[in-house]
Amino acid sequence: MLGSSRVVYTVVTANYDVLKSPPIVDADVDYIAYTDIPDHPPVGPWRFVLIENCNQRSPRVTSRWYKLLPHRHLADYGRSLWVDASFELVGSVSDFIDRFETLGPLVAFRH
Repeated sequence: MLGSSRVVYTVVTANYDVLKSPPIVDADVDYIAYTDIPDHPPVGPWRFVLIENCNQRSPRVTSRWYKLLPHRHLADYGRSLWVDASFELVGSVSDFIDRFETLGPLVAFRH
């Protein structure tokens, strides 16, 4: 944990998606992007975390592991928000979490 109790996270594997910088960066939120690309160019405010042993699984399986098991790699955070790397954040992540956190420990949208 870098100093926040909230985190927004994503995964970029096999150069499949292009991560975008959000127009609003919340000071009380950490932005983490897991990737298998050792020298991924910086994309503010995202902090890249290199995925170890990614070649043992397909990029799709690796991405889903991080997406579905945040309690294993983001256990220090009180609130987490998964965002697909193909999406662009257009508003405040902190405001979004505030709006929906009272609904329960897990919030998902109909797909």
